[in-house]
Amino acid sequence: MTNTFTIESTTELIDALKKEMLKLMRLGHLLFYSMCFVRMGILWERIRHSNIVVAITSAGIIFAIVITSAGFFRRRYHWWFRKTHAVGSLLILPLLFFHISHVRIYIYESAIILLMNTIVRMVSSRKL
Repeated sequence: MTNTFTIESTTELIDALKKEMLKLMRLGHLLFYSMCFVRMGILWERIRHSNIVVAITSAGIIFAIVITSAGFFRRRYHWWFRKTHAVGSLLILPLLFFHISHVRIYIYESAIILLMNTIVRMVSSRKL
């Protein structure tokens, strides 16, 4: 009998748990702020602020990316999956830039990686 419990599988499990925790934290952030605004009776007043509009738009984009990432959707409608991820990843960076000031350094990093990826793809797709 072989031991299937390895460092790699543990690391992969921890990474998967981290991703799920981040998803839950983002969902909690959205839900708790929404519930707080509803209970305080200021949801419709706050929803007019540009910061909140950007947050709701960003949440919608992330929701679309998550839904199209589901295996059954990705396999059946791969074109929509690919386009949603491409457009969503381009739109989410500037939206989050204006929504949260303290994550701008990470957005700069993401933009640089996106730019480098685009350049490498363009260069590697040329016939030599």
